[in-house]
Amino acid sequence: MTSSFRIQELESENARLREQLRQRDHDVTQLRAQLEQLQREVEEWKRGHRSRPRRSRQRSQAPSGKTPGCKPGHVGHGRPYPGEAEVEREEHHSQAHCPRCGQQVIPTGERTTQYVEELVPARRCVVAHRQYGYFCPGCQHEGVAPLPPELGPAPKLDVSVQAEVVSLHYEYGLSYGQIAAYLAQHCQFPLSMGAIAQLCVRTAQRTAAAEQELQEVVQRTRVVHMDETPWWTSGGMHYLWLVATAAFSWFRVDPRRSHAVIVEMLGKGARIVISDYYSAYRACTWLIQQWCWAHLIREAKRLAEGLPTVARLEFRERLSAIYKAAVEAQSQEGPQGEQARRTICQRVGRLRACRRYAGDPDLVRLQRRLQQEFYGYLAFVGDPEVAPDNNRAERDLRPAVLLRKRSFQTRSDAGEVAFAHWLSLTQTLRKQGLALETWLRQALAAYWQGTPLPSLFAPAAHSSSLPN
Repeated sequence: MTSSFRIQELESENARLREQLRQRDHDVTQLRAQLEQLQREVEEWKRGHRSRPRRSRQRSQAPSGKTPGCKPGHVGHGRPYPGEAEVEREEHHSQAHCPRCGQQVIPTGERTTQYVEELVPARRCVVAHRQYGYFCPGCQHEGVAPLPPELGPAPKLDVSVQAEVVSLHYEYGLSYGQIAAYLAQHCQFPLSMGAIAQLCVRTAQRTAAAEQELQEVVQRTRVVHMDETPWWTSGGMHYLWLVATAAFSWFRVDPRRSHAVIVEMLGKGARIVISDYYSAYRACTWLIQQWCWAHLIREAKRLAEGLPTVARLEFRERLSAIYKAAVEAQSQEGPQGEQARRTICQRVGRLRACRRYAGDPDLVRLQRRLQQEFYGYLAFVGDPEVAPDNNRAERDLRPAVLLRKRSFQTRSDAGEVAFAHWLSLTQTLRKQGLALETWLRQALAAYWQGTPLPSLFAPAAHSSSLPN
């Protein structure tokens, strides 16, 4: 009896200890998830997402609470102080009577100079182009001296006005109404919204041949970024497509969102395309794809923050760590770089084959994507010219997105063609370091004379393969 009673006592104690162990395992799992959440919040705090990191106490604080100046190691952004060589007007100040007692003062001969910068407002200027007739005694020809070629046969507005309107609308995102108000208020230049719209369309039609050069350059560039975003024309859903590198941007508005647009813009030549994971790009099997890691990590982060579990948090952290290591391995050379790239491939292989995520269909979907697009996500590791993300295209699309939010987009086919045309030209000229007004003056002169338009690219950029 005593032994059987002892056995029952031990079994009950064993069951109680097992229950305590299960409860502690549950508590450990919860604490681990809370710890990972706290670590994530600390990392975000360090990156400045929620608060600025503390600096040394010796640095003073501004009244707003922000530390003055830029981060340590960054070059300052202050403008250079003007000097004597830049002076365009002088104003002399002398004191005739003492401000304290009112007696007449005696000049001491001392002089100090304070340089003050002013803003000279733009104003409307009417230029009278007087054309004088002439007679040639040799060929008996009689005619009138021509106008400057960029003005055309019946000019009303100078090229400077056209360049200003194009820049304000397509580079700075002002609507037609805002441009009209700006010109009237600050330049004393009345111009209706209809005239502004007509100016943009007609000037785009006269410089349309420049896009042929853009297409030729695009189709011989080895590495390009590509993206698309919705756009409305007369209330109908269209799409604004973009092909971009560090040297150019080429936009196109099209009602289609299919791979046919990609074929028309890029052709069927072999090249590397950096894009998001959209099905139209996957249909172009002749292209070498580099899928955007920023989109992949953003999706993993959305899953981890939407319904946080230990598996989702772990998957996101592993994916982010692989990305950071891959970016570092991209710049390494020699045997060390080869070993780093092999290690990255092994880590991606282990992540996509890990069975701990089998119970989560969303993580299984991301694993399947890594399985199917293994080389598409790692094309950048062995090629320094290939970027791991599509941030360049998204930055180039940003002006159009901002303009889309505060306007009715375009109202006609001619308007959408002009919109894509001027976005392409203004961004390409800016990337090439060329002035819009100078190029437009030369382009209009070439148009009216029937000669080829000037190049959109600086002389150093002409090569068979432009940089990414």
